[in-house]
Amino acid sequence: SSRIVQNVHGARLDGTLSTMPVAVRASVKGILDLLDISKSRLEIKAGQTLSLPGNLKSIAPALSDLSGSARLDANARLDMSQGRPRFPASVKLGGLSLAHAKSELALNGGSLELAFSNLLDMRSDPDGRMSFDLLRSGTIILERGDIHFQIEALHSILVEGCRFDWAGGRIGSQAFRINPGVEDYTVELYCDRVEMAQALEQFGMTQAQGGGTANGRIPVHYANGNLSFDNGFLYSTPGEKGVLKIKGTEILTAGIPPDTPQYGQLDLAAEALKDFSYDWARIRLNTQQRELVVSLELDGKPEKPLPFTY
Repeated sequence: SSRIVQNVHGARLDGTLSTMPVAVRASVKGILDLLDISKSRLEIKAGQTLSLPGNLKSIAPALSDLSGSARLDANARLDMSQGRPRFPASVKLGGLSLAHAKSELALNGGSLELAFSNLLDMRSDPDGRMSFDLLRSGTIILERGDIHFQIEALHSILVEGCRFDWAGGRIGSQAFRINPGVEDYTVELYCDRVEMAQALEQFGMTQAQGGGTANGRIPVHYANGNLSFDNGFLYSTPGEKGVLKIKGTEILTAGIPPDTPQYGQLDLAAEALKDFSYDWARIRLNTQQRELVVSLELDGKPEKPLPFTY
């Protein structure tokens, strides 16, 4: 709703604007000066708590499983002082939380800051920022995320860099671009002093314990809504020895007849992994037929003599 009042110079506007599909309500105030157009102006402000999915599910049914909330503060104004229209604008989201039950995705403590010197150019100012306290995808947990980006055009978003805490260490990426019309990307994540036991735990070895850090590179490929890994690796910090204790290794011999040579080899390896002192270690990550394959290579020896006789 709005109210327009005429005056000797033109008109004054005062009202509210409702936008779909997330039910944003904004106040609108403006002045139209027909005698001096440079004095004309329009200002739009919004400040409210948003709840998701709202009406998004009517546009994208896949979002019907999405839930969340955020505090929105946004403002924009039409500036005619230079004789041509400019539309500076800024958007802030705080207290952002999202959850998608079907994909086991959850985000907590999120925030976003984005500014435009002129929204009409559809190019944001450099160093837009998105951050979060925690992002969970299945068993993978990222913390203290910090993403810097710029909208270059409707078809191009420049991600200037990403930094996250993961498994007791840090991971990050170099700059890359996102095109909303493209669904095939590869982004290389660089890992620094990641706790090896914590990394193995998040990759499915839920009972891994021990010390030792690792560094490496993990290329993440996104295509048609699916994530995959292509020859990713983590290697132990040079000169730093460690001890790994992995419980539940009985799964290595599951389904293998006990009287076969293969069973004996895997049984020996399973027992060694329960308490293994390594000089160096390497984790390899690949996706095969949409399944994550994690391989662990160790050079060292068991901490204690193994209970086997020959």
